[in-house]
Amino acid sequence: MLGNKNCLGKKNGLKKDEDLKSDYRYYQFADKTRMPVHVYNWQCVYGVKPEGTAVHHIDGNKLHNDVENLVLMTESKHKSYHAYERHGTHPEIMEQILTEAIKAQDEMPKGNWERGDDGIWRCS
Repeated sequence: MLGNKNCLGKKNGLKKDEDLKSDYRYYQFADKTRMPVHVYNWQCVYGVKPEGTAVHHIDGNKLHNDVENLVLMTESKHKSYHAYERHGTHPEIMEQILTEAIKAQDEMPKGNWERGDDGIWRCS
């Protein structure tokens, strides 16, 4: 459950929003609210994203929104990770941040999801 949203895809008025000037892709719901695709996909598997956290693309590709490429981390760690990335410093700390986040997420319970024949992840 995603607050008042759920993982029913188009049955809930979900559509890809191409109009935003952003590197991210968004879904627009029937009630006109928007959510980044990567956050929506993560929440379909793990539930509502906790306050003070960010969903990070492991490979750095903002268009690669498959669940296995997404990891939850605190906003603080996420900002630190990208600051190190921008400055090209401390790759060992970046690796540590990512490794810790992946380990913590591996221990989280998952919901029901599967990849369709078309390669798109869907929640059931």
